[in-house]
Amino acid sequence: MEEITLTTGGVTTPYLKLNKVKSIRQQLLDAKTFGADKLEIQRLQQLLDEEEAYRINEIFDEESDSEFQIKEVTNQLQELLIKKNRAYGNSALEPLNIFSHQNAVDSLCARLDDKLSRIKNKGLNDKTEDTLFDLAGYLILLIIAKNEQD
Repeated sequence: MEEITLTTGGVTTPYLKLNKVKSIRQQLLDAKTFGADKLEIQRLQQLLDEEEAYRINEIFDEESDSEFQIKEVTNQLQELLIKKNRAYGNSALEPLNIFSHQNAVDSLCARLDDKLSRIKNKGLNDKTEDTLFDLAGYLILLIIAKNEQD
Protein backbone atom coordinates (compact mmCIF):
# COMPACT_ATOMS: atom_id res chain seq x y z
CA MET A 1 0.00 0.00 0.00
CA GLU A 2 1.18 3.50 -0.83
CA GLU A 3 1.50 6.04 1.97
CA ILE A 4 0.72 9.75 1.61
CA THR A 5 1.08 12.53 4.15
CA LEU A 6 -1.30 15.36 4.93
CA THR A 7 -0.37 18.37 7.02
CA THR A 8 -3.04 19.79 9.31
CA GLY A 9 -2.36 22.49 11.86
CA GLY A 10 1.39 22.11 11.36
CA VAL A 11 1.26 18.35 12.05
CA THR A 12 2.19 15.99 9.22
CA THR A 13 0.24 12.75 9.40
CA PRO A 14 0.80 9.64 7.26
CA TYR A 15 -2.28 8.06 5.67
CA LEU A 16 -2.49 4.80 3.80
CA LYS A 17 -3.65 5.24 0.23
CA LEU A 18 -5.68 2.54 -1.45
CA ASN A 19 -7.88 3.32 -4.43
CA LYS A 20 -8.99 6.37 -2.50
CA VAL A 21 -7.88 7.91 0.77
CA LYS A 22 -9.60 6.21 3.69
CA SER A 23 -10.40 7.97 6.92
CA ILE A 24 -8.23 7.16 9.89
CA ARG A 25 -11.25 5.59 11.57
CA GLN A 26 -11.74 3.27 8.61
CA GLN A 27 -8.03 2.42 8.50
CA LEU A 28 -8.14 1.56 12.21
CA LEU A 29 -11.21 -0.60 11.72
CA ASP A 30 -9.55 -2.37 8.79
CA ALA A 31 -6.34 -2.88 10.80
CA LYS A 32 -8.29 -4.45 13.67
CA THR A 33 -10.44 -6.54 11.32
CA PHE A 34 -7.57 -7.86 9.23
CA GLY A 35 -5.22 -8.47 12.16
CA ALA A 36 -2.58 -5.77 11.68
CA ASP A 37 0.23 -5.78 14.21
CA LYS A 38 -0.24 -4.12 17.59
CA LEU A 39 2.07 -1.18 16.80
CA GLU A 40 0.13 -0.30 13.65
CA ILE A 41 -3.16 -0.40 15.55
CA GLN A 42 -1.68 1.81 18.29
CA ARG A 43 -0.34 4.25 15.68
CA LEU A 44 -3.72 4.50 13.98
CA GLN A 45 -5.51 4.87 17.33
CA GLN A 46 -3.15 7.69 18.27
CA LEU A 47 -3.78 9.39 14.91
CA LEU A 48 -7.52 9.02 15.39
CA ASP A 49 -7.31 10.49 18.91
CA GLU A 50 -5.25 13.43 17.61
CA GLU A 51 -7.67 13.99 14.73
CA GLU A 52 -10.65 14.00 17.09
CA ALA A 53 -8.89 16.38 19.47
CA TYR A 54 -8.09 18.66 16.52
CA ARG A 55 -11.73 18.61 15.40
CA ILE A 56 -12.93 19.37 18.92
CA ASN A 57 -10.54 22.33 19.06
CA GLU A 58 -11.81 23.52 15.69
CA ILE A 59 -15.38 23.44 17.00
CA PHE A 60 -14.52 25.44 20.09
CA ASP A 61 -12.14 27.76 18.23
CA GLU A 62 -14.73 28.33 15.51
CA GLU A 63 -16.06 31.29 17.45
CA SER A 64 -13.16 33.59 18.12
CA ASP A 65 -12.92 35.71 21.23
CA SER A 66 -13.88 38.80 19.23
CA GLU A 67 -16.95 37.02 17.83
CA PHE A 68 -17.98 36.09 21.37
CA GLN A 69 -17.51 39.69 22.50
CA ILE A 70 -19.54 40.98 19.54
CA LYS A 71 -22.40 38.70 20.54
CA GLU A 72 -22.13 39.79 24.19
CA VAL A 73 -22.15 43.52 23.38
CA THR A 74 -24.96 43.26 20.84
CA ASN A 75 -27.01 41.24 23.33
CA GLN A 76 -26.46 43.97 25.92
CA LEU A 77 -27.41 46.58 23.35
CA GLN A 78 -30.55 44.66 22.40
CA GLU A 79 -31.63 44.43 26.04
CA LEU A 80 -30.95 48.14 26.55
CA LEU A 81 -32.90 49.14 23.44
CA ILE A 82 -35.92 47.04 24.35
CA LYS A 83 -35.87 48.27 27.96
CA LYS A 84 -35.64 51.94 26.93
CA ASN A 85 -38.20 51.51 24.16
CA ARG A 86 -40.68 50.14 26.70
CA ALA A 87 -39.86 52.87 29.22
CA TYR A 88 -40.17 55.73 26.71
CA GLY A 89 -43.12 54.31 24.77
CA ASN A 90 -41.43 54.02 21.35
CA SER A 91 -40.89 57.79 21.30
CA ALA A 92 -37.76 57.50 19.16
CA LEU A 93 -39.68 56.02 16.24
CA GLU A 94 -42.99 57.73 16.99
CA PRO A 95 -42.09 61.17 18.38
CA LEU A 96 -44.81 63.02 20.34
CA ASN A 97 -43.91 66.29 18.60
CA ILE A 98 -45.04 68.47 21.53
CA PHE A 99 -42.12 70.92 21.33
CA SER A 100 -40.31 69.66 18.25
CA HIS A 101 -42.04 68.85 15.02
CA GLN A 102 -39.31 66.67 13.56
CA ASN A 103 -39.97 63.27 12.07
CA ALA A 104 -38.32 60.20 13.58
CA VAL A 105 -35.29 60.32 11.27
CA ASP A 106 -34.53 63.99 11.95
CA SER A 107 -35.15 63.56 15.67
CA LEU A 108 -32.77 60.58 15.85
CA CYS A 109 -30.12 62.48 13.90
CA ALA A 110 -30.38 65.32 16.46
CA ARG A 111 -29.94 62.81 19.31
CA LEU A 112 -26.91 61.31 17.55
CA ASP A 113 -25.42 64.80 17.20
CA ASP A 114 -25.93 65.36 20.94
CA LYS A 115 -24.20 62.08 21.83
CA LEU A 116 -21.29 62.78 19.48
CA SER A 117 -20.96 66.26 20.96
CA ARG A 118 -20.76 64.76 24.45
CA ILE A 119 -17.94 62.43 23.38
CA LYS A 120 -16.16 65.30 21.62
CA ASN A 121 -16.33 67.44 24.76
CA LYS A 122 -15.72 64.79 27.43
CA GLY A 123 -13.71 62.18 25.52
CA LEU A 124 -14.06 58.44 25.80
CA ASN A 125 -13.88 57.32 29.42
CA ASP A 126 -15.87 55.40 32.02
CA LYS A 127 -18.33 58.29 32.31
CA THR A 128 -19.11 58.26 28.57
CA GLU A 129 -19.23 54.47 28.11
CA ASP A 130 -23.04 54.59 28.25
CA THR A 131 -22.91 57.21 25.50
CA LEU A 132 -21.38 54.61 23.18
CA PHE A 133 -24.29 52.26 23.85
CA ASP A 134 -26.70 55.15 23.32
CA LEU A 135 -25.02 55.97 20.01
CA ALA A 136 -25.19 52.37 18.82
CA GLY A 137 -28.82 52.18 19.91
CA TYR A 138 -29.75 55.41 18.12
CA LEU A 139 -28.02 54.17 14.97
CA ILE A 140 -30.11 51.00 15.05
CA LEU A 141 -33.26 53.04 15.60
CA LEU A 142 -32.22 55.32 12.72
CA ILE A 143 -31.90 52.29 10.44
CA ILE A 144 -35.41 51.21 11.45
CA ALA A 145 -36.81 54.73 10.98
CA LYS A 146 -35.19 55.04 7.53
CA ASN A 147 -36.61 51.65 6.53
CA GLU A 148 -40.08 52.72 7.67
CA GLN A 149 -39.74 56.04 5.83
CA ASP A 150 -38.90 54.33 2.50
